[in-house]
Amino acid sequence: MKIVFAKNALLWYIYFDNLIAADKRLNRLCRAFDELLSSKAGEKVKKKLLLVSFIILFGFTPKNCRAKYSGGDGSEATPYRISDANDMNAIGLHEEDWGSHFVMVNDVNLAQFTGTQFNIIGYWVSSYDNNSFTGDFDGNGHTISNFTYQTNGGYIGLLGYVTGASAKIKNLGLIDPNVNAGTGDKVGSLVGSLFEGTVSNCYVEGGQITGHCEVGGLVGDNSKSTISNCYAAGTVCGTSSASGGLVGNNYGTILDCYSTASVSGKQWAGGLVGMNKGTISNCYAAGTVCGTFRANGGLVGINEHATVWNCYASGPVDGNNETGGLVGYNSYSTISNCYATGDVSGNNYVGGLVGLVSYNGTVEHSYAAGAVTGNEPNTGGLVGHHSSGSYTKCFWDSNVNPDVNGIGNTTDPNVIGKSTAEMQTKGTFTDVGWDFVSETVNGCEDIWRLCNDGIEYPKLAWEYTLGDFVCPDGVDMRDYTVLANQWQLETLSYDVAPAGGDGIVNLLDWAVFANGWQDTTDANDLRTFCEQWLSSSAYSADIAPTVDGDGWVNELDLAIMANHWLTGLQ
Repeated sequence: MKIVFAKNALLWYIYFDNLIAADKRLNRLCRAFDELLSSKAGEKVKKKLLLVSFIILFGFTPKNCRAKYSGGDGSEATPYRISDANDMNAIGLHEEDWGSHFVMVNDVNLAQFTGTQFNIIGYWVSSYDNNSFTGDFDGNGHTISNFTYQTNGGYIGLLGYVTGASAKIKNLGLIDPNVNAGTGDKVGSLVGSLFEGTVSNCYVEGGQITGHCEVGGLVGDNSKSTISNCYAAGTVCGTSSASGGLVGNNYGTILDCYSTASVSGKQWAGGLVGMNKGTISNCYAAGTVCGTFRANGGLVGINEHATVWNCYASGPVDGNNETGGLVGYNSYSTISNCYATGDVSGNNYVGGLVGLVSYNGTVEHSYAAGAVTGNEPNTGGLVGHHSSGSYTKCFWDSNVNPDVNGIGNTTDPNVIGKSTAEMQTKGTFTDVGWDFVSETVNGCEDIWRLCNDGIEYPKLAWEYTLGDFVCPDGVDMRDYTVLANQWQLETLSYDVAPAGGDGIVNLLDWAVFANGWQDTTDANDLRTFCEQWLSSSAYSADIAPTVDGDGWVNELDLAIMANHWLTGLQ
């Protein structure tokens, strides 16, 4: 019994001093300790050891039982706290935590990890050997800098493999990441492969991302997932197919994103996305794109069974075959309400907007204004080569490209060449059905806006700064007057015409109301309408807390305007 007690007491002592004793030495020490306990002084020692053992058992926590990371339990209410590089690197070692919640509480610098030292979160070796991150990672507005990784493997990124509807990566910035995956595919600074998850409010600034196929500045491969409010600025180099400034390969949805990254690749290189088989809307690319083989574009390299809507590209594009200011190759896909202003150069199938339109590809209400250089007869101001497809009221600047047709190898009455002066006149577009702000004949979506005839080409309405309510461009006293006139007004339910309301319930709204009488409106609605008759309503100045407003012009809207004050002025 004495020996057992002696061993237990000494083992506690050894454990908490991080000592490792050989069995022989331990036994010798235990016998000596037992002799001490057998002496008269041993009774006092026993009492002290019992007290110490009790304190150890109930008052202290061993190192390997302490909370993981810098606190938290991984739940949604109390996420694991990431405060330094060691916390970040530890996530990759704990696969049991890959479905948990994480939140960053500090900026993190990963410069201490080089080569393959950093533990990537999520992996794919084969269909039988893989595990993904399915949790929630909230950057909380913080940054991760100097993420460096060099290998010849695929599924490379801070998070290599992310899957599932519960998987969310948000509110995170990456500064100067440098990833070289060599011959590996699905490579990005943030995520290598994203499947059925979401990435929102994330960005990358600086650094270089290099890989073989499906290489993106932020995400390598996006499948059935949504990426929103993200941007990329840096360098992307793909040695084969599908290289994009933001995403290499997109089978999902990309909303409200942009890239200024420089992109190079062999084929399917795009300023925003290399290959698009999903939906891209309200996005733009402004970086340089260089492709050595085929299907390279200012926004998208190849657009196949996909949609590009309300987007533009402004960077120069240099390619070989199928090179376009916006899209290199468009097949079975729709391009609608888009434009390109960057210069385009290549050999065959070179167009200001699209290099090649094939397999029933469509282009609607779009224009090109950049200089185009390529071999005849497959070089055009709007489209380099037409195989099959359709066009709806599209334009190209014939002053910028006087020596080419709108389509290199054919003509179409819906591909219209106009002078620079005409291209910078609102009426040129509204006369053929383009939907502009401040008109309702062509629709109420307010897709396009042109403030200054003879000075600039049309822009997409979403490009304008929040708080820029009226022409000319920029947020100034004219816009402040609009907000002041609507101050403390609420949005009235029957201020619906024209185009969603004009600030007063009047005869225009009555016409809409009467048209729905006994169908969508009745006597109760008539009572409410009469109460609102000739009352002022909030409309254009209601821009907070989101762009759709909250039904009331107040301090939130004023804060948005103040934040953008004097921006966008020309």
